[in-house]
Amino acid sequence: MAFQILKNMGFRRPLYYFTVPGILLIAAGLLIEIAFLHLVGSFGFGVISLIFLMILTGIFMVFTGVILHLVSKMISQIVPGQKGTESLNDGF
Repeated sequence: MAFQILKNMGFRRPLYYFTVPGILLIAAGLLIEIAFLHLVGSFGFGVISLIFLMILTGIFMVFTGVILHLVSKMISQIVPGQKGTESLNDGF
């Protein structure tokens, strides 16, 4: 069961599972930055660390989603006679 979920995440819908949450993390980090700058006027070390980690994790998730999407499309083009990535049934 968990294996099917991971396969679905990585090969069938990587943009949905990685890119969308990554964009949300980037947006949340930027909103926290704007809110703290507007309300407090300065940043503490903890807030800066939180903002940095949220934005960096979001960027990595977006790139991971795009790369997995491109790789799954390339695999579906390489394997002849298969539609989508269903040819990867037990390979991963």
